[in-house]
Amino acid sequence: MAAIEIKNIGALDERAKSDFKDFSHNGTASFYRREVVAGRLSVFSVLIDGLRVGSLALRREVQPHGSEMVIVAGGGSYTGQRLVPLMLEFLEGLAGRNGEQSVRFHTKREPLALVAQGRGYIEIDDGDPDEITMRKVL
Repeated sequence: MAAIEIKNIGALDERAKSDFKDFSHNGTASFYRREVVAGRLSVFSVLIDGLRVGSLALRREVQPHGSEMVIVAGGGSYTGQRLVPLMLEFLEGLAGRNGEQSVRFHTKREPLALVAQGRGYIEIDDGDPDEITMRKVL
């Protein structure tokens, strides 16, 4: 099994900007910068066996059911490995160890939602018809 780790990089670097290109937030990286400076978002490098394979943007929100890890953006690639199921499993474990009650993400990609459903996520209605919101209660 590959050794996975994430490291807080403290700011949006060029690699993260590239990894997040499909998560436009009005087509700019300024959203991520503002959220990091405000302390509402953390940007992480994703390392597998010491090699940076991607980036994540995460935040914590308090919901009626408890604290929730929100995956704001993620991207990357690792030859010979499907990163989405691998990273969801890793992040679910991390969230549980950190006392989070659930994990949530928003997407426009139906295949991603289907992968998440296979991991026990359910679709929730957040009022935005342009995206799919998935949550897994831990």
